[in-house]
Amino acid sequence: ETETFKKVLSEYSLDKPLENLKDSFFKNVYTFTLTGKNIWFDVVYGGAYLSELTHIACIFGSKKNYITGSCGGLQNNLENGDIILPTYAYGDESTTRMYQEDVKDNKHYSNEKLRKEILENIDSKYNVHEGPIITCQGMLAETKEDIDQWEKEGYLGVEMETSTLFAVSNYFNVPTISILSVGDNLVKNVLVGNEEYERGREFRNEVKEYKYRLISENILKD
Repeated sequence: ETETFKKVLSEYSLDKPLENLKDSFFKNVYTFTLTGKNIWFDVVYGGAYLSELTHIACIFGSKKNYITGSCGGLQNNLENGDIILPTYAYGDESTTRMYQEDVKDNKHYSNEKLRKEILENIDSKYNVHEGPIITCQGMLAETKEDIDQWEKEGYLGVEMETSTLFAVSNYFNVPTISILSVGDNLVKNVLVGNEEYERGREFRNEVKEYKYRLISENILKD
């Protein structure tokens, strides 16, 4: 992810160059300035670290929070590299309970205005889906019964971070969005490492770059 991000960032003229934050805990966070905007970038896995990073960023005055990555597809109509813009993420994890304890249905929403801005600018060559996803951090414990239930309930995909970003951002009233793409597809048995999954790698890498450009252009337009 970091190398892809750096490749896309090289297409822009930075006010201040890319460097790491001078902090022992957040030392892997990259910071730079683009058209007068201070931007942080980091690669996260799961919600604990992400919740702390997002909390600190919001305290320091974040104007928008974005997350991009891949998810496991949960519907038969989803193809390799399809883009998903989650309307909400069901938070099957504890961080969301701490930041939005009043949300009893565990549905944590993206910012509609920001989501529509991104949607309007996606190239028509890419398939795009809007709808709910589920955040579940116990990836190795997922069962066939879990996947069947999530498919039945209409979730487009499952991943490990989006509900955390939404819950913390919403707590601080910071607009937030998730831009995901389909990697493996759990209901079609397109699994990490199998032949069909590997055939789609080049296109997924193209989509990965494209999502970073979408975010960069959205930041620039303000």
